Amino acid sequence: MHVSKRHIFQQGSSLAAIARAGVSMLNPPDGKGPLPPVPSPKVTLDLAPRAPKLIADNIRWFGADKRAYRGTLPPWFFPQWGLALMGRTLDEIPFPIASVLNQGCAITVNAPLPSDKKLVASAWLQDIEESDTKWRIHQRLTTGTADNPEAVVADVFAVVKKKSRGPRGKRRGPPVVPANAFEVGSKKLGPKAGFEYALLAGDFNPIHWIGPYAKAAGFKSTPLHGFATLGLAMEAVIKTQFAGNPHRLRSVDVRFTKPVLLPARLRFFVDRREDGPDGFSVGTAPGGPAFMLGTFTAKEA
Repeated sequence: MHVSKRHIFQQGSSLAAIARAGVSMLNPPDGKGPLPPVPSPKVTLDLAPRAPKLIADNIRWFGADKRAYRGTLPPWFFPQWGLALMGRTLDEIPFPIASVLNQGCAITVNAPLPSDKKLVASAWLQDIEESDTKWRIHQRLTTGTADNPEAVVADVFAVVKKKSRGPRGKRRGPPVVPANAFEVGSKKLGPKAGFEYALLAGDFNPIHWIGPYAKAAGFKSTPLHGFATLGLAMEAVIKTQFAGNPHRLRSVDVRFTKPVLLPARLRFFVDRREDGPDGFSVGTAPGGPAFMLGTFTAKEA
């Protein structure tokens, strides 16, 4: 799908954050400094309404129904302003920014986000958990109106692996799509999908769209952004489980388990569970490798 390069002019805050990260990489911290106190102070930003063309192209790229989002923003749209804001909460961590790996997120939808009104977003570092092998970073981002500042709450989790690892526990097998899952959709993505999503969401991390950079990092080709995988899977759930009504979605909770290397065909699955929220996943087949695993809940009709 063609995505206008003009959208780059809508991504000023994200580009500035990438520039700041680039400068910090010139003299990266060594990981030996003290951890910052948590929760950290909030970083808050007033948001002007997003450009209608940017919203429309996001909805189209994710295969959503524009009529379903009339006057509102999709909940998976939060990285467009949230990534830069959350980046500022990491200024005091004693790790190089490049070592922070996105692990997953939980999204709670308390109310729709209006697309034609000013919004307010706040981010902070919620917690840092340390184990023998890694640090797990928990950030929280809230977005809403002045009257309802927590319309959408995103809890984002990342890890920093330690160079000197402690004793290894029992090794688990690779994550797989549940054997009882059934397919609810698929999406073919071309080799430029990472650059397309970068234009739409502002995440211009070169690993996702510059082939030589990705190969230098150990990938055979550019990996798709985790949040792009999440948004595509959420739309598959909305279409098939909520009859296309995005406002029935209450929450999702996911972890990214395997990079999606482009080009790729993603298949989306749902599995019913009696002991908790229903599951949804992204992979190749039931019982096969999973790129993402998670659960979702619905609001009462």
